[in-house]
Amino acid sequence: MPNRLVKITVVKDCQAGSVGIMLAGEDHDVRDTEAQKLIARGYAKPFKEAKAVKKPVQETVAPAVDAE
Repeated sequence: MPNRLVKITVVKDCQAGSVGIMLAGEDHDVRDTEAQKLIARGYAKPFKEAKAVKKPVQETVAPAVDAE
């Protein structure tokens, strides 16, 4: 049975067998068993997609053209 990959966010610098060295703040896909161990030991947390921030649209007004 193939290993399922789980996406995690690294909280502390650590190392996992399938990925290697991971630095805090990075997101990685790791094996399910490795992800469970890293989360249980406080090295990682489950990945959470950041919500997009909706920026207000600025409306610009073109300058009036004088017709002569």
